[in-house]
Amino acid sequence: MLQELVGPKIGYEVLPLAVANEITNFPKEWHRTWEGYGKRAASQYGQFVLLETLEYSVAEIHHEDLRYVPSARSGVWRRAVDSIGHTFVVPSTNSDSRTLALGPIVGSYASWAIATTWYPERLHTPGNVFLYGSVNMAGVIGSNLVREFWPDLRRKYFHRK
Repeated sequence: MLQELVGPKIGYEVLPLAVANEITNFPKEWHRTWEGYGKRAASQYGQFVLLETLEYSVAEIHHEDLRYVPSARSGVWRRAVDSIGHTFVVPSTNSDSRTLALGPIVGSYASWAIATTWYPERLHTPGNVFLYGSVNMAGVIGSNLVREFWPDLRRKYFHRK
């Protein structure tokens, strides 16, 4: 897990969100300055560390296998449904059954609940924790869809295996 916290994932998960927050001036109290961008980047990284730590810790305790396994079914719709389903139900590591994916769910919402402590006071609400935790969960869904369909797109459009 340590390699996740300092590896390339930072480049495509943390930095783009910090830039997007700078462009949208979120939160506005941090202003559009280098110092404001520094706060946004540090905040995104801190939240990323929290999310990853909580996700993998809960998954380990709950015996969840979070590795993505592509759908065995054919058809875009069926594969998309399987991919979205994998966001919420994953294989168990201690049996042949499947289990609720508590790791990503707890990580998404709890990381935002904790992150609100360093955000401006107006963002310290349960509604914002739910909203931004849900945005994180939508990111997990999007990530799973990319994992499912990227190999096909890569072969078709980039002629690579």
